[in-house]
Amino acid sequence: MEQELEAYKTSRVVSSTIRYQEEGLNNNEFPVSKPLVKAKRHNTGPNKSLSELLGKTAQETRENLVKMKLTVLNNNELGLMRLTETTEQNNVTRELTSYRTEYEHEVEESVISSHRIFEENYDEEQRSLEIVGVINSQLIDLTFYDLQEVLTLLASDRATFLKEVKKSSENKNKALKMYAALAFFELKEQCESLANMILITNNIKSTFYLLLLGILHNDKALIKKCYMILRRYYLWSIDEPEDVEEYEIMKALKISQQFHDVMIDGEMVIINDGHSILQVEQRSLYQALRELRNELNKTYLIPNQQYDLCRIVRKKTFDPMEDEEVYPHHFTLRRDHDGRELAYAFRESIYGTILIFSKRVEKNLSTFNEYYLGKIQPNYWGTEFVIYDNGLEASNLSKLPSFLFTERKQIGRIIYETNVMGQQPRFFSCEIQDFLDNKLKTMKNVRPDYNPKKECYQLNFYGRARLASARNFQMVIPDDPDSILLMHGKNATNEFALDYRHPFNLIQAFSISLVSIGKKILGVLSMHNGVCLII
Repeated sequence: MEQELEAYKTSRVVSSTIRYQEEGLNNNEFPVSKPLVKAKRHNTGPNKSLSELLGKTAQETRENLVKMKLTVLNNNELGLMRLTETTEQNNVTRELTSYRTEYEHEVEESVISSHRIFEENYDEEQRSLEIVGVINSQLIDLTFYDLQEVLTLLASDRATFLKEVKKSSENKNKALKMYAALAFFELKEQCESLANMILITNNIKSTFYLLLLGILHNDKALIKKCYMILRRYYLWSIDEPEDVEEYEIMKALKISQQFHDVMIDGEMVIINDGHSILQVEQRSLYQALRELRNELNKTYLIPNQQYDLCRIVRKKTFDPMEDEEVYPHHFTLRRDHDGRELAYAFRESIYGTILIFSKRVEKNLSTFNEYYLGKIQPNYWGTEFVIYDNGLEASNLSKLPSFLFTERKQIGRIIYETNVMGQQPRFFSCEIQDFLDNKLKTMKNVRPDYNPKKECYQLNFYGRARLASARNFQMVIPDDPDSILLMHGKNATNEFALDYRHPFNLIQAFSISLVSIGKKILGVLSMHNGVCLII
């Protein structure tokens, strides 16, 4: 009995009443208001109440209580469906319907100051607090007692809270329930800590669940993180990582063993939890991830109407045996005004394919890297180059979820005129996909003027090029030769300026620069007459 009284004193939830309301169903089947659960009361004996046993302590406790109303909205816009061996059709229909559940209970006043959302919704005059949150009963079967556990943890000290969070992360189901409860109260900092603990376990099912929870609560950071991790997992499933340390390989093997629990069956993703199966349409996930894809496309595929002023730095590999610089070459694209790295490229051999990534990568430099943006494929002679996006070939795409990957598309083509003797500057044209107008546009480089006195070709680069070079050029539309849309100039042996605007996007402009920097089999004899001087 003493233990029960002590538990009552320390409990943050003193009493509760739960009401349940179903929306969109026949009220004869599901009443609008129906009591579901009553607060459990301790066994205090036949004649004495709990307040009498607690005496003055109970009265003081009640003076510090705040009425809290929790409104739980069940949202199933993704159309998730959980099936078991005993599932009946009417139960599935009921679970797929949106409904709301209301909890009314009392908490200690100290809980109000534990988080911003409580303070913002607290009515000091009425001494009441109302919180409206979202769950998905198909995804996580969240109960009132899961929410109550979080409220109790919030009233504890930070060390205790973190200890319980870490403890819960060791059990997948408990960790996901706690995350859903934390997300209900919009506890973003705590959600992020728990999500990171869950993700480092390298469990595909848990990552899928976190992705769905991120979509439910519109947590953009979590959505992006899970999206990138799932892409990595599935890319590893079809291509063994290269140049990675042993623990990375072991992690990849561990992940590959889990794919039988997360299956792709046509248009459905099927997650097997052992006791039940969760189904979700890939089309729904594709729509839910549209904002994330638009964000990524805005950076790399959607061109700007204003000029982007950038610099490209080339780093060659040094061979100590030959005492010279050799391949592979590494390229970094940086923005001028703040030095931010926008993209990174890698070329393994003098006439090899060029790979482009969204950030500097040291391992797994292949098209199966999660940061892969696209590639430049040259022909044998090095006079024609095709630019591809980060989509996958159709043969690989059939093995992967369609909401995570798309089929590879050509977004540009660069064609050089042959210039075997090198008596003139390089001339080339390009066809690029305009992602704003959704049209294919043809561009060409400006032919410089020949100066007979200096016996060289000249072109005005407006201070953006410092050295005379065959790699100095400007791109225009043939119908509008006065509007420079891309300008490329050499400033040092391994440094080049790159300025571009619409219709060029980042990948296309970077690709044209990379191709111009590299050597060609035909037209590589750049004699003095073929060099474009700056004026």
